[in-house]
Amino acid sequence: DRSRGEWAHIVPQVLPGGRRVLFGVWHGDNPEAPGEIAVLDLRTRLHKVITSGSVAHYDQRTGQLLVQLDNGSLLAAPFDPSRPALEGPPLPLSGTGTAEVAIAGGGALVYRVSAGGNQRAKPVRVSRTGRESVIDSSWSPGPYWDVRLSPDGRRLALVAAGDSLSGIWIKQLDGGPLSRLTAAANVYHPEWTSDGRDLTGLSRDELLSLRADGSRPAATLLKLVEPVGDATWSHDGRWLVLRTEAPNFDLRAVRVGDDSATVTISASPRFSEMAATLSPDDRWVAYVSDESGRHEVYVRPFPNTTDARWQISTAGGTEPRWSHGGKEIFYRSA
Repeated sequence: DRSRGEWAHIVPQVLPGGRRVLFGVWHGDNPEAPGEIAVLDLRTRLHKVITSGSVAHYDQRTGQLLVQLDNGSLLAAPFDPSRPALEGPPLPLSGTGTAEVAIAGGGALVYRVSAGGNQRAKPVRVSRTGRESVIDSSWSPGPYWDVRLSPDGRRLALVAAGDSLSGIWIKQLDGGPLSRLTAAANVYHPEWTSDGRDLTGLSRDELLSLRADGSRPAATLLKLVEPVGDATWSHDGRWLVLRTEAPNFDLRAVRVGDDSATVTISASPRFSEMAATLSPDDRWVAYVSDESGRHEVYVRPFPNTTDARWQISTAGGTEPRWSHGGKEIFYRSA
């Protein structure tokens, strides 16, 4: 229900009797709209929200509903699947950072502990020989991710996690200040424009334009009608390359202008495609697909993407990046 800000219904579980389905309601990356746990009646096609949380599991043996909150906390509460409703207050089973919960037939609870936002990192330079060098010795490690280097190589855009640090930041190289560009926790995936003056960022339902020096407020470039995980501009500013998230990771390009033409780069109901990046002359697009059974890097001509396709990596690959001259592709191996 898009009017309620719902982006996806996830992790369904058929409840005893076969009439009702337990599932999670995902509201995207909006911190002000936490996830919900709901039950769908297959006869009436109506669903009822029973509590907040990201994912839930019903343990028929104990009659307990296990609920994961958005912060990774794991709770348990008595649950009547025939009503359906909680029959008591949820009680904590674990702290934050749990993921991928499963319940064994004998009642054992198994889950993975995730480091999540507690991870701290500091970007470094790496030479072609693999030697690391410090960007700024005074720069303390933090919960940084999604780092993007400006076209002139003088600034870094990066996303920080955490209540006090969340948002997109700009780091001046070398030895310059680290300044916050956005304070919104739900703005992510910064991408520089080719002239280095602006960045684009994604929010829950918008593609935003951000002036790199912070001299004007964020402006809406595009209202999103479906969940989008990545958005990258062509170097000539005519094409916007998008990765959709529902129902599969697919890649499409939209020509910005009067005709708003759309090109499918790679889309499949069985496989996921992601991490598209255009060459400096915008004639080629590199991307990642799992069609071979694992993630590999591929290249197609652009925008005539159906004309040919080449696999670049041979033993797994992700995160392709073109060199500035367009003669090389860098990527992360498996």
